[in-house]
Amino acid sequence: MSLENVCRAVKVALDGSGYPISVGMRNAGTPTPCLVYEINGATCDMRMAGPIGLQHWTVEVEVAAVADTVEQVTQMVDSVLSLFNGGPINDTTNDCSVAIGSFAVTFTAETPDDGQQDAERIGTMSMTLLVQED
Repeated sequence: MSLENVCRAVKVALDGSGYPISVGMRNAGTPTPCLVYEINGATCDMRMAGPIGLQHWTVEVEVAAVADTVEQVTQMVDSVLSLFNGGPINDTTNDCSVAIGSFAVTFTAETPDDGQQDAERIGTMSMTLLVQED
């Protein structure tokens, strides 16, 4: 399984949150609330022996939930976490399953620079995702 398919599967999983998503940085003009994610690293942990040789990846992802209020941020964090609560996400397009291995969140506020009266609130989720080739 290619790293490209792993990255696509992560985006497909996060698309299930229902919020607009940007990669790396928030696109100019994207309204809040929105998600901004970055894959910080990916490791191909093992390749099963045998004729099929399935791969297992560990992917480190940071997802920033950007909103105008803390309440919106916590709702977004809950939405992202709930994506994985039902077990692995089967991605038939990219021939893999995505499960969560660990999850943590930190909260910050940004300096107002968008013409609004208040700073944006951000919840940064650090996740370890386990991706298995199907």
